[in-house]
Amino acid sequence: MKACSMGKNFRGETTEATVWNFISGILKDPERLRRGLNQMVAKEHSPSSLDAEKEEKQWTKKLSDIECQKDRLLDLYLDQGVEKERYEIKRLELERTAKTVQVELERIRNRQSRSRQLERDQDALLETYTRMVPTHIDGLSPEERHRIYKMMNLSLLGHRDGSLEITWAYAWGQSHRSNGEPTPPGSLRIPGR
Repeated sequence: MKACSMGKNFRGETTEATVWNFISGILKDPERLRRGLNQMVAKEHSPSSLDAEKEEKQWTKKLSDIECQKDRLLDLYLDQGVEKERYEIKRLELERTAKTVQVELERIRNRQSRSRQLERDQDALLETYTRMVPTHIDGLSPEERHRIYKMMNLSLLGHRDGSLEITWAYAWGQSHRSNGEPTPPGSLRIPGR
């Protein structure tokens, strides 16, 4: 086991309270929440995302072509048109190529699935939290807060200067660092305490 070299400790209760204060501020502003989620969905459905179907068809065709090549190679081997050693080398090469194509297909399908999941999460999150009275948000249990953090794909990074950097999957409006410099959408840096 290796000790952390950061040399700065963050109290869990204080850190969670700081993070929840920020997140609940977002959740209490339904219009800000709606704008940010709409921006994220629009980004997911950008022209590059729409090309995913075309890309999936191309990779599927490539996989089909590889299967045909494997069949032809087997036929050639069975008809003694190719030596066993050459057959094995070519078969393994085709298997590796097929695996690569399958990985690409899986990546594309995962991206499409994330896009659909984002739409479902967006609707659920908006519907649930725009109807909640702000006092209900403050009364959520730790498990409910954790579920929100998970839906947001929230991550937290502590810096040596004591500041905390919060990043999340949903970009809800523009944030600013303590020096007035804008942070990237979906992140916030809270100055050291």
